[in-house]
Amino acid sequence: MGPQFIRFDKYGKVGAHAKNSSKRKRSMFDIAAEQVREPYACPHVTAPKPHIQRFGCDPREAVAVASGIAEQAVDARGRRLRKDAPLVLGGVISWPKPLAECLEDAEQMARWAAFRDDSIAWIHQYWGDHLMSVVEHVDEPQPHVQFIVVAPLDANRRIRLTSFHPGLRGEKAAAERGLPKREQKKAYRSALKDFQDNFYYDVASRHGLARYGKKRQRYERDEWMTRKKDREALAEASRRHRHQALTLTERAEVRANEAIALVQQDAHLQIAAIEAKADKRLALVTETAAKHYRNLATKYADTRNKLLKNEATISAQAAEIERLQERLRMIEAAPSAP
Repeated sequence: MGPQFIRFDKYGKVGAHAKNSSKRKRSMFDIAAEQVREPYACPHVTAPKPHIQRFGCDPREAVAVASGIAEQAVDARGRRLRKDAPLVLGGVISWPKPLAECLEDAEQMARWAAFRDDSIAWIHQYWGDHLMSVVEHVDEPQPHVQFIVVAPLDANRRIRLTSFHPGLRGEKAAAERGLPKREQKKAYRSALKDFQDNFYYDVASRHGLARYGKKRQRYERDEWMTRKKDREALAEASRRHRHQALTLTERAEVRANEAIALVQQDAHLQIAAIEAKADKRLALVTETAAKHYRNLATKYADTRNKLLKNEATISAQAAEIERLQERLRMIEAAPSAP
């Protein structure tokens, strides 16, 4: 399939002057108006259709937030910002297949939808909460989404695009190393290329898109070199995907082992708790039985003592009766007096 396509530019409340010209570039309000298909803002679209909100707020709300931030911001000298100071990044991500083919082919439309959703997830991860709006358009030759990233204020009320514009961040790093302007520009381009590469490896390559695609080449060798770069890029993407798959597999195994260990530990704890409960119940039953036995033994001893006393009393009474009977016999046997 054709090459990936993602790009962005910076915009302010008023468009900056074009190089060597008195004309101004588009402002962030112009970008928002185009994204929501205001009639005056999209003359390039033959039959405009309403935009489809795919993430965040309406583009007009996003630039309104940026405008409010600009009212609080100051420049390096503590002065109010220039009207053309950049405040937002406006970008586009498109699918190489024509919209007409996608509308006629459910599979192609599903592939675009999957690529669209993965792309939105990627830029959201890259820019975080600074990504405020993503809209989809289905009224131009290629299906595409457009997004707006709003610059935040730092602690010094400064708006620093270098914090989230990869090119400016690379250029600033080169300047801090003391490199000349020429090298700073090279660093700017290199950082943007790295941004494109990362988007390709993480998103586009997973959906079968080429990194460079077909270009108008003057020489046959140039075309060969372009195809070679495509093969190298695909090979690198494949390597990264394998590495990611291996890493995910290893993590899954570790988590599975941890889960098994936790289950086993929990089972051991449950068994120990059951055993402790059983031991406690057994000790209670044993103690109850022993107490009952002691009570029975005491009652038996009391009863036996009573019986022994009764037997002694009966024996004494029997002996007394025997003595009295013997005396009676002696009296009866004695001769009577004359």
